[in-house]
Amino acid sequence: MDETNKEGEVETTRNTPKAPTIFVSGVQNIQPFKELLVAVTGDDFELKVLTGNQVKIQPKVADKYKAIIQALAEKHRVSYISA
Repeated sequence: MDETNKEGEVETTRNTPKAPTIFVSGVQNIQPFKELLVAVTGDDFELKVLTGNQVKIQPKVADKYKAIIQALAEKHRVSYISA
């Protein structure tokens, strides 16, 4: 998207890519799960608890997506991860 500033120069703005949504099943206890996410990303995610022990994670920053996936895989806390 191009915008014109006060001096009449054209500025190009870049859209940062949105991180994919992560769905995790098999989450029995949400508190340690959330603590893991906070340790990995700070507050750069949104978390929603779904039915059937499923959790939806939406990283706010695309760079945090890979960090979340790696942390979940290392901890073996989940039975299923999809993006």
